[in-house]
Amino acid sequence: MKKPQVLRAAGSALAALMLFSLATPASAVTETQWGQWGPFEGEARAYTTTVETNAIGFPSADVATDSRSGSGTGVISGASTWLGAGTPVGEVYGSSRGQQYLNLRPNADNATAPSTTTYSFDYPTPANGWAFVLGDIDADEVTINAVTADGEAAGADQLGFQGGFNYCVPEAAGPCSSQGSATDAPSWDPATRTLTGNEAAADTSGAAAWFQPTAQLESLTFTFTRRAGFPVYQTWVTSLSRSVTGSVVLEDDSPVPGATVNLTNDSGQELSSTQTAEDGTYSFPEVVASDGFTVSVEVPAGLAQAGTDSFPVDLTEDDAQVRDFVLGVPDETAAIEGAVVSDDVAVEEIEVLAQGQGDDIEVLTDEEGEYSFEELPLGEWTVSVEVDEDLVAVEPGQAEVVLSEPGQRVRLENFVASAATVEPEPSPEPEPEPSPEPEPEPSPEPEPEPSPEPEPEPSPEPEPEPSPEPEPEPSPEPEPEPSPEPEPEPSPEPEPEPSPEPEPEPSPEPEPEPSPEPEPEPSPEPEPEPSPEPEPEPSPEPEPEPSPEPEPEPSPEPEPEPSPEPEPEPSPEPEPEPSPEPEPEPSPEPSLDPAKIPAHEPSSASSAVGGLGSVASEEDSEAGSAESPDSSIGPETAQGSQDASASPLARTGSSALAPVILGVVLISVGVLTVTWIRRQSSY
Repeated sequence: MKKPQVLRAAGSALAALMLFSLATPASAVTETQWGQWGPFEGEARAYTTTVETNAIGFPSADVATDSRSGSGTGVISGASTWLGAGTPVGEVYGSSRGQQYLNLRPNADNATAPSTTTYSFDYPTPANGWAFVLGDIDADEVTINAVTADGEAAGADQLGFQGGFNYCVPEAAGPCSSQGSATDAPSWDPATRTLTGNEAAADTSGAAAWFQPTAQLESLTFTFTRRAGFPVYQTWVTSLSRSVTGSVVLEDDSPVPGATVNLTNDSGQELSSTQTAEDGTYSFPEVVASDGFTVSVEVPAGLAQAGTDSFPVDLTEDDAQVRDFVLGVPDETAAIEGAVVSDDVAVEEIEVLAQGQGDDIEVLTDEEGEYSFEELPLGEWTVSVEVDEDLVAVEPGQAEVVLSEPGQRVRLENFVASAATVEPEPSPEPEPEPSPEPEPEPSPEPEPEPSPEPEPEPSPEPEPEPSPEPEPEPSPEPEPEPSPEPEPEPSPEPEPEPSPEPEPEPSPEPEPEPSPEPEPEPSPEPEPEPSPEPEPEPSPEPEPEPSPEPEPEPSPEPEPEPSPEPEPEPSPEPEPEPSPEPEPEPSPEPSLDPAKIPAHEPSSASSAVGGLGSVASEEDSEAGSAESPDSSIGPETAQGSQDASASPLARTGSSALAPVILGVVLISVGVLTVTWIRRQSSY
């Protein structure tokens, strides 16, 4: 746009006087901070610069543009063109006379080559208290885009369009007060966020618009497009600032000099820091007139916080706010705090012990695992965690702390506790319980089951066995048989000994338990019932031979197993003692058996006589022979009878000798029977 140089020169003096008189701030503590630009560097279509205000809390921005070069492009001083105090923006922020602004052009002088200029802020701008102005928008247009602090595109309302105006009208008190028209102002399209000059796209003077954003912005972008002529547009940035003041004192109102006071924004970023003066006062001048600030004090060593240590600050309406901090002098005590965790999880209701200065102090952790010991005397302290059934170990085992300054507060590293793993172990405890169950299962019961093994009781079975054995009865044979089996050996040895005294022999017999055991079993059965009947049978044949049956009775072999059972049975063994019972044996009717002897044989008489003699000798020498009595009646007796056939008795008539022979036979039978019974009882 072409500027009337003559008008500027003529009215410059008057304008300066008017601006000086009208540009005073509304309040002595409220100030305007116009943007200050850095060097305009680079080349056509690749220029850079910076901009910032002096207001605390307003960020500086890096500026990049692809504007073409040309006359008037770059940073302008503001000495010949400015925004008068009579403009809408001047009424709020004052005149911009003497304040810099930035002139830029399109990328090319045509409607299809706009220039793009982006402002990137160091941190989000405040949501109020500042403004930007776009001037000389007549034969061109500007589209505005912005990104908020949350990364979203700013809406038209967040850009804060305040209206269009013309800074060259007389009431604006600007440098070109006679060249502008109040109706020559750009229009705003919120839908496209585009600011457009007059409809004719004519090159005029003073058309402008201003904005006060209502959101925190991270960046701001202008896209400038030529509509006609050789356009250029201007950019101003400004802000309002106010002051924050206060003091730091003790509870008795005595000042605290040298205390550090900080100012932060709503994102926690520190904007400024200062220290209290000798009188304890502090001041933050020129803070952008916005909200979301916080002022806080750092408590000096040796003092304690007596009240709040921070205050919120809102400068949108108030010119200034006074925030006073009150500190106190602590007692000669300090504090220790910390936490107990297990697997990064807080451990609640755990005892923590502090020992020192003659005291033992216990506290419990809260639901967050935190604990604290307050008002501890200065000195050395040992802190530890009490281990119980729920905790088996704690790392570290204890912590050593030295409290050396009043009001000191020491936070220890977390105690890490290991939860007891013994609790789940009870579950396996029932496992040992089944162990006793297998104990009964072991066949101790089957062990008694061998008791039914009395099946070896087939001891009676030897009875049938002896029947065939009598034939090989050779008395010498039993002796070799015991040789392989030590048990049978004792059986033959006692036999000769008991021969002289059958009664004492039973006493030793219990030692070779096998020998008596088989005897009682067969003895009772044959003696009472068949005793009379078997007697006649042995008479003709060597029935005494069955007596050796006990000798082959190796059946005792099974006896060792049932040996305990038969032991009570030996009690009936005395039954064989009633050997006197054979006395009535003469009564047995076996007398019929001798009748079988042929009476007509004279030789039989002599044999009978010889037999009688042999019988008598046997009775006298029963105990003197180790041989079985049966041998005395063997074929040798028959041979003796034959030798006696030549005696005078043989000449006697057989009829007269018959009764004698019969008596002799009967006596022999009785003697043999008694002898057999005794032998049996001796076994």
